[in-house]
Amino acid sequence: MATTPSSFKIFTNRLFGSFKDTEVVESSQKALEAEYEELINYAQSEEWLRYLELKSWADSKEYVKVKQEVEAVSFKNSPEYIAEQELKKLLKDSAFKNYLKYANTEIPNFFNKIKQSGLAEEFTELKSFVSSPDYKKDRNTHKKENSPEYQKEIRFHELSSNNDLKKYFKLQNDKSLKDYFNIEGSQTLTKYSELKAKVESAEFAERKKYLLSKNKFEQTDAYKKLHEFKTLEGSTKIKWYSKTKDSNKFDALK
Repeated sequence: MATTPSSFKIFTNRLFGSFKDTEVVESSQKALEAEYEELINYAQSEEWLRYLELKSWADSKEYVKVKQEVEAVSFKNSPEYIAEQELKKLLKDSAFKNYLKYANTEIPNFFNKIKQSGLAEEFTELKSFVSSPDYKKDRNTHKKENSPEYQKEIRFHELSSNNDLKKYFKLQNDKSLKDYFNIEGSQTLTKYSELKAKVESAEFAERKKYLLSKNKFEQTDAYKKLHEFKTLEGSTKIKWYSKTKDSNKFDALK
C-alpha cells in the first residue's frame, strides 16, 4: 500500500520551496539593478565618450582621404629627390670634380702666395730683359763691369732655379686649378654647399626613408586613431553596452 505524504511534509515543502523561489527572484533583481547602474555609469565613462568621438571621426571617412594622400606621395616626385639628383649631377660635372680635387689641399693657397709675392712678375720681366737684343749686344761689357744690368741676369738665373716658381708656372697651365678658381666663391659652390648640407642631414634621411616606405598610412595619426577605434569597437564592454542600451531589458526599472 502506497504511503501518502503527511500534511505537515507537504506544508514544509511548499513553505521552503517558496523561500527558495523568492531568493532566486531577489538575486536576479539585484543583478539586474547592478547591471542597470553599470549601464547608466558607462554612458558617461571616458571610454564610451572616446568611442563615440572616434566613431564619428571614422564615419566621416577622413582616414580614407589621408590614406589616399599619403599613398600618392613618392620619393621620385618629392623635393628631396630633386635635391639629391641636383647634387649627383653637380658631382659628375668635370669642372666641379676638378674643384674638389684641390678643395682640401694647400695648392690654391700656395699658388696665390707666389702670385701675390711678385716673384713671377719679376721673373717674367727679367727674362724679357736678358733675352732682349740690346742686352745681348752689350752683355759682355755688362758682365765685365758687373753692371746693374748684369745683376739682373744673375737675379734671373737665381729665380730660374727657384723650385716654388717652377711649381707655380707649371700650375698656371693646370686646368683643374683654373676650374678651382672659377668655382671658388661662385653661386655654383653656394648651391653645392646648400645641397650637400640638405642631402646629408638626418632630417633628409628620415624623410627619404618615409617616402620610400610601403607603409606610409600606418605611420599616420589617422591610422592610429582608426586602430584605436577598431580596438574599442571590438571590446567586450562596448559590444555589451551597444547591444544593451536600447533593449527593453531594464524597462521594469525605468
